[in-house]
Amino acid sequence: MKRPFALLALAWFPLFAPAAEPVAPAVEIRVKAIGDLAGIVEYAGATLLQPEAGQQFAAMITKLGAGDTGLEGIDTGKLIGGYVRISENIADSAVVVMVPVKDEVAFVALLKNTLNVDAKKGRGDIYSIEIPQLPLGAVYFRFLHGYAYATIRNVKSIDPDSIIPPKDFFKAPLKQVLAADIYWDRFPADVKKVMLGQIELQLAERTKDFGGSELQKQARRGLIDVGVGMVQTILNDGEKFGITLDADPKTDAISANIRMTAKAKSTFAANLKSWADRESLAAGFSVGKNPLASLSLIAKLPSGTHEKLGKLIDVLFDDALAGANDDAKPFATKMVDAVSPTVKSDDLQLGLFVAKNAKGDGLRLHAAVKADKGDAFEKTIKEFAPFLMGGEASVKFDEDKAAGRNLHKGEFTNLKLKDPFGTETIWIATSDDLVAIGIEDEPKLMKAYLEAKPKKLPMLALEISATQFGHATQTELAPDKYAAAVESVFGKTGPAGRDTLKLTVTGGDELNVKIVLKGSAVKFFATFDQLKKK
Repeated sequence: MKRPFALLALAWFPLFAPAAEPVAPAVEIRVKAIGDLAGIVEYAGATLLQPEAGQQFAAMITKLGAGDTGLEGIDTGKLIGGYVRISENIADSAVVVMVPVKDEVAFVALLKNTLNVDAKKGRGDIYSIEIPQLPLGAVYFRFLHGYAYATIRNVKSIDPDSIIPPKDFFKAPLKQVLAADIYWDRFPADVKKVMLGQIELQLAERTKDFGGSELQKQARRGLIDVGVGMVQTILNDGEKFGITLDADPKTDAISANIRMTAKAKSTFAANLKSWADRESLAAGFSVGKNPLASLSLIAKLPSGTHEKLGKLIDVLFDDALAGANDDAKPFATKMVDAVSPTVKSDDLQLGLFVAKNAKGDGLRLHAAVKADKGDAFEKTIKEFAPFLMGGEASVKFDEDKAAGRNLHKGEFTNLKLKDPFGTETIWIATSDDLVAIGIEDEPKLMKAYLEAKPKKLPMLALEISATQFGHATQTELAPDKYAAAVESVFGKTGPAGRDTLKLTVTGGDELNVKIVLKGSAVKFFATFDQLKKK
């Protein structure tokens, strides 16, 4: 008698069992409250040389946030949000937008009177909006917890038991203007395969008509293979991708920050560890004060990527040699053999620094790369120099030494270095583990770089000065007008440190990409552009 009762209990169990918890969102987006954007809008207007427009928009935002109903029903003091739950069938994925609401009646009136959209109330207090211009069908929304929850297609995604309450979704404070997070480990495996296939298909489709030799086509296919492999690693081993965007009037900084984490003990996690800050003599050549431009790179390539890039480089070298004439081919072949170990190394280390020279009448440039069998490069140059040097170029080998490395002096009148650098002298330092160049009359700074201790630096660092870069490249504006443009933005104190674009990439426990652009740099280019048009 017990068996029928047991079967009956099992049959009724699903009716009383708790509903399955909704899956966690794979994508989450949070945006600063509308009322908090007034200062940023005013700052943006001043930066783009439209101060009056910025002030008017800021005043409008402040006014719209006043009163009991706010911006015709929208609560301008609360954050805006949205999230996506990815399903095996993409069409069934839940896309939800969260708009803070102060007054539900006023919000519906806003849609009708301002946006010319008629929201019809149906069963279960769910409103529907038909927008013929959108191919997505109807938009549905309902009011819950002081927010309008809107979605498309899947109405169940805004059921009271399915939505994420604001107290949970906005639990952490939002300091930036916008924050978006993508959780790769929450994407279904089949969806990842479709995404990867589409990326590969689109890349192949967009490059198929580029033309070129068969070797060049082979190189493009190899490059696509490298790119797809990187994306595959991120999709399969990645855990979280987060990006924040911000504008801070107090520090005059417009910034973007990207953070990526990987699954524990995955290949991607091991790669991130290998990209932590390291010491490098070559990358140390990027260090200096107030650069026009500086760049450092210290990156250990993953084995799979290194192997693919090595094959790609071989193809590019083969293509270059195929195009060389008979007289140049012996030198080109030996030079390719000499530089290949360095170019194909799995440990990339390089540094570059360009800035005004001490005299102030030109620029100075220093650069270095970690070499693999760099002595072969020196030997090849010495062997072929007598045949390559003409009346406009000469090289004196082993002219000096620094830190056990040979220094060679070159005079190159044919390179037209006098105007930008104030000299036609290039110093070349060579050793088995380093190749470096410096453009200066005497190798004073070159020696200082070579004799310095290796610097501990991030995986990638880039800095560009807007005013110095503009001065070095502009040809349409007279020097006095250019100086006036600089002073109008930065005043008598000058632009040093206040006109920069900085990019920094660090590894370790996570990959962190940080971009900071000074608003004054944007303002300077806007001023510069206006002057050119006068």
